[in-house]
Amino acid sequence: MTRATDADTVAELVAGTAIYVTGATSTAFGTQWVLTSAPVTMALGPVVFTAGDPGIVLTGDVTTSGTVATIAAAAVTLAKMASLATLRLIGRVTAGTGVPEAIAIVADMATFIQAADKAAMRTALGVGAGDTITAAGFAGPLTGDVTGNVTGNLTGNAATVTTNADLTGDVTSSGNATTLTIATILAKFAAGVNALVMNAQSITGVNVIAAATATLTGKLTTYNSLTTVEGGIPSCVKSDSKTAQTANLGATTIYASAPAKRYRISVCATITTFGTTATIPRGNVIFTHGGVVKTIMVAQSLASFSTANGTIGSGLIDVDASTNIQYSTGGTGGDYASTGTAMQYDLYVVLEAV
Repeated sequence: MTRATDADTVAELVAGTAIYVTGATSTAFGTQWVLTSAPVTMALGPVVFTAGDPGIVLTGDVTTSGTVATIAAAAVTLAKMASLATLRLIGRVTAGTGVPEAIAIVADMATFIQAADKAAMRTALGVGAGDTITAAGFAGPLTGDVTGNVTGNLTGNAATVTTNADLTGDVTSSGNATTLTIATILAKFAAGVNALVMNAQSITGVNVIAAATATLTGKLTTYNSLTTVEGGIPSCVKSDSKTAQTANLGATTIYASAPAKRYRISVCATITTFGTTATIPRGNVIFTHGGVVKTIMVAQSLASFSTANGTIGSGLIDVDASTNIQYSTGGTGGDYASTGTAMQYDLYVVLEAV
């Protein structure tokens, strides 16, 4: 028997010390014997070896600690696993946690899984020109080009939509080209929005919109590249006219309970029927300022000799709040006069807020 150098003292003869028989011709050949009488006291008792396996010390993919063997992480390669039949995935379809299973798949699924990109996936699914895709249960996003027929509703945004059905109604189409007429826009604008409210202080550009009412809130401080003053752009707030007048016209209200503001009133009188002699009466504005009612001539009277004559004039007035603005004709040094056939005149009055 050969003794290893690590068993040449009593202290090294510990439980688990093993002897492996290699040269015997008896039945002990190839067996191991394990020390079971430790601790050993020389000359005081027997040293007992019992046939048995003290535990083989393994290294590499599988290691041991005593009688406990451990497989190293990532040591089990595909080659070391059980063989699989063709078209199988390792997973589990049985409910609950348990042993992995070999799941059978069809060839098309294998092709889809191995597809290099989205185009290859679509090819594997057999989606191409002329195919019909139903949208039931599908939630996007759907990217890329879609050709063929789409059944169901598609919601979201698209850069380009090609449809075989032309649009009718307010918006018409032929292929991808759509048409929206000005008449439709104006009709919808007039019907749906009777007042266009604009809070902008400056408007650039000129756009003409017919059949619509616009309400501008606030002052336009710039118009045609010019800075405005006072109220901005004058607006016509009232107008009136009288025809075939044959006498002075008494006080006539053009704006009742007018707000306090500066106004411009313009008066024009023209002869329509001429007598032998005629005098067109002067035109007046009647308003209240500083609590005092004032009557001021706007258009002078004129002695006329034909229907080619008339009188015209305008002026600015400041009006107290909630007072009436009126106009009249005639007055000291400017009354209506006519001889022969009665002279007739037409009168036009315009009131602007400035």
